[in-house]
Amino acid sequence: GSLVPMIPMGMYLLTSITLTVGVIVLARKRVVVHELYCIEMLARVNVLCLDKTGTLTDGTMEVSEYKTFNFKEDELSKYISSLLQATKDENITAKALLKKFGNNPYFEPETIIPFSSENKYSAVTFKGGGTFAMGAFGFLKIKNHDEIKTQVEEYEKQGLRVIIFAKSNKKITNNKFST
Repeated sequence: GSLVPMIPMGMYLLTSITLTVGVIVLARKRVVVHELYCIEMLARVNVLCLDKTGTLTDGTMEVSEYKTFNFKEDELSKYISSLLQATKDENITAKALLKKFGNNPYFEPETIIPFSSENKYSAVTFKGGGTFAMGAFGFLKIKNHDEIKTQVEEYEKQGLRVIIFAKSNKKITNNKFST
């Protein structure tokens, strides 16, 4: 009964108090509120999806560790550097790899498959040097797949991005890499 006389002028006060209390409740749950009206919008949300595109982080990457199985370290550096130079990829992953391995064209490219979201890898056949591919584990068909899969899964559980670098003696055909 006491609220009825407040309409319509008291609604401004009542709405402001309600939104302020909402901000305080969210702040206690460590949520940052930029605009008061977001509380009303949040009441309608059933699912909240977050991505890793730099919204919550600075969007940079760095190579924290790498393991070689059939490459010598200096050889690996030269091939990764040459592949990055040939493909001219400019995504965040390529920038981190360039910082680690350099941007020198040690080998001359013959056929190039630039990175694409469809393939999830890039590949280059070098003149007289074989074919090299770099990309997501599940999209590169490689030998010793089961042995490497366990290690890849361990790194992924830690939230790390795992990039596979593979060599093939076969040339790129039909715009596909195969070992």
